[in-house]
Amino acid sequence: MWQVWESLRCPVMVVRGESSTLLAAESIDKMRQLRPDLVSLEVPEAGHAPMLDRPSQVDPIRAFLTRPAEEVDAPPYRFRKRLPWWKRWLRFGRSSR
Repeated sequence: MWQVWESLRCPVMVVRGESSTLLAAESIDKMRQLRPDLVSLEVPEAGHAPMLDRPSQVDPIRAFLTRPAEEVDAPPYRFRKRLPWWKRWLRFGRSSR
């Protein structure tokens, strides 16, 4: 799991319920050691899947998702150039004959 975590090349936010039995607070600490740019939110009085029904829970997520690209401190992500679906389909059709 940690190898996959370290390989992420995009900004990451972890939302954890304070009473979660599936994601320990110690795991968040290790995540932060491996990714110092990690943004985390611990929702008080919530289990593993917080309801996110209060502005104090939603506003930090909105801020994370809407921040300008210049403020994001993460390695650049390189998009793989992909053929349009119809070209992939034609290529598949030719290779199966």
